[in-house]
Amino acid sequence: MFNINETAVLTVKPGAVIEFGNNGGGINVSSNAAINMEGEEENRITLRSGMPTMKWDRIVIYSNRTENVFDYVDIANGGSGTSAYSSALYLNGGSVSITNSTIDGSGSNGITTYSTGYLTDFENNAITNSARAPIYVESAFWSLRNVKEANTFTGNFNNYIHVAAPGNITANMTIRKLTIPWCIFGQFTINEQAILTVNPGTVIEFGNTGGTIVVNSDAAISMVGTSTDRITLTSGMPAAKWDRIVIHSKLSENVFNYVDISKGGSGNAAYSSAVYLWGGSVSISNSTIDDSGSNGITLYSNASLNLNTVSISNNARYGVYYETGSGTNGPTLTHSGVTFSNNTLGIFWDRTASDTLP
Repeated sequence: MFNINETAVLTVKPGAVIEFGNNGGGINVSSNAAINMEGEEENRITLRSGMPTMKWDRIVIYSNRTENVFDYVDIANGGSGTSAYSSALYLNGGSVSITNSTIDGSGSNGITTYSTGYLTDFENNAITNSARAPIYVESAFWSLRNVKEANTFTGNFNNYIHVAAPGNITANMTIRKLTIPWCIFGQFTINEQAILTVNPGTVIEFGNTGGTIVVNSDAAISMVGTSTDRITLTSGMPAAKWDRIVIHSKLSENVFNYVDISKGGSGNAAYSSAVYLWGGSVSISNSTIDDSGSNGITLYSNASLNLNTVSISNNARYGVYYETGSGTNGPTLTHSGVTFSNNTLGIFWDRTASDTLP
């Protein structure tokens, strides 16, 4: 591997072909340096293995200089590392814009983002035939906030965006529809007045039983699909449930429209659910909540829920559960066109002496 150090910029011209002759071959871009590879549609840049049956290592970027640009670049047969986060391109706190490019045949992931590393732009690219995932997020979901819809991902062993440690979302972020699911492992929290927007057609899978979205009191989540391009949140595990969406905020942006939520509710408490309104509010319309391992929706404290044309079905406990101890300023529910089927009960109010029926 060779290093680009100090304030140097490595510029690779259109048509250049770089081959790496051993499995330790690669490029290391230090925190003050940069790499600029801007090819042309008919004169692309190529980085590949020079070994018939072996991979080279990777490009590692530590810097956030604007010169870090890959355009019309083909990266092939990198990713010789064996760890779960190895990749052909590793953003170790650094950033890069990638457009009109390909990453093919990595021996691990296509791209890994770590620490504060992120993609400044990612559009019109293809990541194919990776031995693991096309993109692996090691520590911060927001690192993919600039991933656009116009990308393709095929032939990867784990053909989903692997968000291993999602962390917190502290600024507005949009999750866009891709040709593959976003697969989230663990909990992420939306806070600091951030709004998470999920675009129509997006598929979000949760890869473990702790998969959770928490919306803090100053934040919001907006999931607005269409009748022909619905949003899906479901389990990515063959026989297990993910946890839940917890909403603490009462912001008007908390809206689910044309959203299908299934296989949540992994908790075993009486109040567990796929959607848990912990003093928060949400408007849900034209949507389904199905196959929760517990309740469909739980309301607690002064939560507020508006349901319009919603199907709540096949949940192991109740469709909607009013949690005990909410008090005189307890939850409120307005509804129209709601159907319940194959739940223990449609709506269950767990009353105590201090509670007032909403």
